[in-house]
Amino acid sequence: MTLQDLELLKENILSEQAMSRERKKVRITVGMGTCGIKAGAQDVLKALKMHFEDSRGVIVSYTGCLGMCSREPVMQVAAPGRPAVTYFNITPDKARRVAGQIS
Repeated sequence: MTLQDLELLKENILSEQAMSRERKKVRITVGMGTCGIKAGAQDVLKALKMHFEDSRGVIVSYTGCLGMCSREPVMQVAAPGRPAVTYFNITPDKARRVAGQIS
């Protein structure tokens, strides 16, 4: 094995460890397709990021359209070992109430 092979192996192991840690956290995802943005998803995302800014146990992220344009903004909460829960017509206030149940 060369030094380059060992470096690649190290990077792969560190990446796998990081992904494993991520799976043990609650992940909140907000749909940020154009339909979601028009419906107010940016404000929802901002409220969630502010609520969880100091939390290491929750990951707040966004994705494109979640496929429910008529029910935007859409937010999905995925907790380890539990089925994901999707919330529709979410507002910043509703998002904070859901977040309060998580933290």
